[in-house]
Amino acid sequence: MIRFSMAVLAGSRMREKVFGIGLSKTGTSSLRCALEALGYRVSGPNKALLKQVRAGDVTGVIAHTSHYDAFEDFPHPLVFRELHQHYGRNAKFVLTIRSSGEAWYKSICEHARTSRLFSGQNLSYGFYRPFGRKRDYLALYESHNEAVRAYFKANDAADLLLEVCWERGDGWDKLCPFLGAPVPDLSFPHRNKSDRRRNRGRRAINFVIEAVYGSLMSKIDPAYRT
Repeated sequence: MIRFSMAVLAGSRMREKVFGIGLSKTGTSSLRCALEALGYRVSGPNKALLKQVRAGDVTGVIAHTSHYDAFEDFPHPLVFRELHQHYGRNAKFVLTIRSSGEAWYKSICEHARTSRLFSGQNLSYGFYRPFGRKRDYLALYESHNEAVRAYFKANDAADLLLEVCWERGDGWDKLCPFLGAPVPDLSFPHRNKSDRRRNRGRRAINFVIEAVYGSLMSKIDPAYRT
């Protein structure tokens, strides 16, 4: 059960915030750069807060929101309901998506190939690595996006949610009107594009992990494929 601290809630400054609630590898870094270009102070992924949320306590996340204007990546996608309930119409939410679930899963796998031996994948998605778990990850991706859409629609807050896909050409033309901000004289930023030359040492380690995971999952359930 998620616990709120009334002192923290009462002490938060009630001002409009912007929350990026798309899963990682959906263009969250591009969103961060865009918001920074528009003058927002942006907070990125926070493993300590993610651990608290997974333990059922959102107090730390709420307290953290008083220090920044905008937020992206985990743990914020996990607590979009609580954030909306706390801020109401004093916040806006941006759901970043990929062109398809397949494209997202490929990106998640590519990211895992450069991850440290003990990374935050398990905290974020419930699995140590995505290899061999395509079905699970696609289900997580689709269920999260649908849950976000359904929640804001059911709570008469559809106007507080913007859904964007940078791969499909979305950019300043959608983001700026939603935020009520002027379009800057800058190209829209695109960050964290895949580079297979990066982190070769980690790639070597994860090459072995990927082979082992793929083999184990195919034995457990032949329907699983990377």
